[in-house]
Amino acid sequence: MYSPKHYVTEDFAFMLGFMRQYNFAALITSKNEIPIATHLPFIVEENSDSVILTSHLARANPQWKNFLCSESLVVFQEPHAYISPLWYEEKLSVPTWNYVAVHAYGKARIFEDEAKVFSILEKMISAFDMKYLQRWQQLPFDFKSNLARGIVAFGK
Repeated sequence: MYSPKHYVTEDFAFMLGFMRQYNFAALITSKNEIPIATHLPFIVEENSDSVILTSHLARANPQWKNFLCSESLVVFQEPHAYISPLWYEEKLSVPTWNYVAVHAYGKARIFEDEAKVFSILEKMISAFDMKYLQRWQQLPFDFKSNLARGIVAFGK
């Protein structure tokens, strides 16, 4: 992403907070030099000075097969607005778009261990649907196990 230097931030805390607030992001990989994107909710965690992103997608979505081939990009973005040239006192102004985005790059790791997959699912339930967690914990193990086999959990 092209960003003029005066708009770029290196503020780790700001970027981490932004990714946590706007955690529904686009996961982008490529296959045969063709980009593929899936929009997913992410759990955003901090590990010293790095960010750990975890999520899952349907096993039927072939994008997960690209994880081992190349680096992935996750694009977080939300607040945006058109800026009209009419807003400036200077008549010789151009329109622009004001937005905030964070691009996170990394090599995704697939988690096959059922306990790890359940852990990721429970983190996601806790983050996005806390009221459902109690019901989830009461569901039959076979149901949850079948569900876990139908997804691919991943993270860094």
